[in-house]
Amino acid sequence: MQAGLSSLKAGLKTIITILISFGGIILIIKRKNGLMSLTLLWIS
Repeated sequence: MQAGLSSLKAGLKTIITILISFGGIILIIKRKNGLMSLTLLWIS
């Protein structure tokens, strides 16, 4: 049971890390006058 819990915690850490880096990317895009570059990223 203990091993399952620690792997769950590791998974959560990974998800949080991904979300944070994603949020950082979105913030950078917004700062650089985002909608245009975001649309271009979405299309490609």
